[in-house]
Amino acid sequence: MVTVRSDAVWSPLGTNARLGWVVLSPAAHQCFQKHTPFVSSALVAEGLALLEAVQTLAKEERAMVSFESDSEQLIKTINDENYIPELGWQTFYLMLLCLSLWFLFGSLAKRTL
Repeated sequence: MVTVRSDAVWSPLGTNARLGWVVLSPAAHQCFQKHTPFVSSALVAEGLALLEAVQTLAKEERAMVSFESDSEQLIKTINDENYIPELGWQTFYLMLLCLSLWFLFGSLAKRTL
């Protein structure tokens, strides 16, 4: 089982965000980060961090994956499939699409979001 943890730091002054995600597997741990300008809120930054994590795992074609985030609002939004305008429809629906595809093809062991 692979566990992926995502997190973000957002600066309202410059609307910049630092995104980070860690892939924890029995074999090794991989850390990733990305700087993203023009991010409108902390929630959007958290959503982008999770999206980057999902995209990373999709590229690596990992099988059993569990995603974790410390953003309760983001997790609730995804689990309830509720749209929050602050996230922007592109980010929200892309996350849902990626997660849905994994569920359809059986690559995601459980939804721990």
